[in-house]
Amino acid sequence: MSEPSWKEVFSDRNSRKRFYILGVAMAAMFAFVFLTLAWTEERKGFIIETWASEFLGNPHNFSIPVFTLTYSCVLFTLYQFRKSPENIYRLLIAYTIMQILRGVFLLIVPLEPAPEIIPLEDPFLKLTFYNGRPNLKDLFFSGHVATILIIAFFTRSPKIRTAVIIAAIITAALLVQQRVHYITDVLAALPAAWISVKLSSYIARSSSN
Repeated sequence: MSEPSWKEVFSDRNSRKRFYILGVAMAAMFAFVFLTLAWTEERKGFIIETWASEFLGNPHNFSIPVFTLTYSCVLFTLYQFRKSPENIYRLLIAYTIMQILRGVFLLIVPLEPAPEIIPLEDPFLKLTFYNGRPNLKDLFFSGHVATILIIAFFTRSPKIRTAVIIAAIITAALLVQQRVHYITDVLAALPAAWISVKLSSYIARSSSN
């Protein structure tokens, strides 16, 4: 049985309702994370992994490769699922859950950035969640790595999934080397992505009944 097209999905009242509710949830998520990031920048936290500076050496600015790897994976996935409303729906749910989890952990894990941090230049974040301001305390956990790992969980082709996982590993390493994230931040992205994908599948199944 073939999957319904976008036209068929938005012609069906229940399917249309699912996407409308998702849109509201994403708007609420954005507001929550936006306000949380603004608040955490003013809060004092603590520095972890003080041993890492000597181990990692001098930081370098990897903003361009981090941006390229992350959003290449995103754009490829959106293109791959362009004719699959259900996969796009589940993917967006997973992304929304992941960002909500990030907001919660940002609230309960007060961290200060590493002293040698080189701020990440990400035009998408700057225009959305960051609202043009520098956000150095957007730390636990890494949204870039979690986003790529969510994509890996959704990717069916073993070869492409392997490539996406490699992209996640490289992105994690570059973020740590730039001191944008601690090692703990990028490692925590894996269980966060897994939980987000599992919950998205459950929500998608429940909402289709």
